Amino acid sequence: MKVTASQFKTLANGRRKVLGDGTVWHARKSFALEGAPGMGKTSVVRSLASDWALPLITVSINQWSNAADIVGFGYRGHKTEKGELEIFGEDEIPPWMPYYRVDPETKAKVATSDKTKGYPIWRNAKTGQPEAHAAVILLDEFSAAKSMVQQTFLCVALDRVVKNFRLHNDTNFFVAYNGCDRAGFEGQTSEISAALVGPNARFDSLELIYEDSCVKAAVLANPIISDFWKSFTEKYLAELNICDENDDGRNSCGRTYESLMEELSICGYDSHNFDKDAKMRVEINFEGSEKVAKQFITFVKNFDIPTGEDYLSGKVVVKTQSEVVIGINAISTLFGFRNRSKKQVISPVETSALKDFLNKDYPTGTMNADGTPIMGSKTELYGVMKAALIRENLQENPAFRFVADVLNNSQKKSNEEECEF
Repeated sequence: MKVTASQFKTLANGRRKVLGDGTVWHARKSFALEGAPGMGKTSVVRSLASDWALPLITVSINQWSNAADIVGFGYRGHKTEKGELEIFGEDEIPPWMPYYRVDPETKAKVATSDKTKGYPIWRNAKTGQPEAHAAVILLDEFSAAKSMVQQTFLCVALDRVVKNFRLHNDTNFFVAYNGCDRAGFEGQTSEISAALVGPNARFDSLELIYEDSCVKAAVLANPIISDFWKSFTEKYLAELNICDENDDGRNSCGRTYESLMEELSICGYDSHNFDKDAKMRVEINFEGSEKVAKQFITFVKNFDIPTGEDYLSGKVVVKTQSEVVIGINAISTLFGFRNRSKKQVISPVETSALKDFLNKDYPTGTMNADGTPIMGSKTELYGVMKAALIRENLQENPAFRFVADVLNNSQKKSNEEECEF
């Protein structure tokens, strides 16, 4: 059965209900998601985990994985004083299993870090056993796993037990895999567990198909992507048909599109600054779909974006470093056209507005360890402006001399401060 991500979330929510006494009811069956790469299999499970306020644990599998990667090692050996090998049982917890500890002061349960989450660093005082917390567990690339690995994971998912450790009752299991009959996946394991797709399957297997709304939501929530490309996505994504059913589905997908949006944003491209290099990036990302690439480039050229006047007047407020680059390019392009048409290049009012534009601190889109935004330096911004003026052949124009002066003063001040230490 084919479903979109939205339909799948509705089905999944229907199989997990919080009852009146606070306990969570689960249906007997879990879900297995089939689909080509980039259809959003991992993303939709991550979205469910977020909606349910549960951590997502992804168990990645490849053709060399074995059952111990699922259940941990069951024994350990060492040599005795006589040189004999002695093997004894050990319940080592697999590294994907989530655990919590109890804060000694507040007595609150605290999720462990990535480095320690797989090991029992806190035990129940009464039973002496480590305790797991609820989680969403996804076995990715299921079709690449050996039959024994598939069966082992399904046993864990069905029984909610790993060796002697019983998982939290509110543990949710999902499986994601690429269809082995899809073009380009001939190397995948052809045997998919009968418990997953057989007539008596304990999992319901659904094929996830492409959906524009999920890709759009991901782009709009991505802090790296500039407002220009977010607006572009809202207007043109549906018309691009980036996952055309007539194609083999290997090239055009949501993951490809979001990655392209990030790349174009970081490089400061927009419809005023869209050169051969930008076009080449689009063509590479949509390599297998020439039609989509051509349509994308046409849409960019026709998309109405803020002008240099909009940035100088404050009508458009920039929020990230990449948007500052776009704004500077728009401003320099504006004055470049004036210069070529022999009009007044820049008025005193515009000079003041440009200085104000360049003398602000702008977030780069990245964060410090304490969660505060990393701000772009004045020197970097003036450097971008200076490069833009050179591109427009305005570097010798007296009206823009202050850009070079401020840049030189900033560098001189920086050198003086370094000499003080």
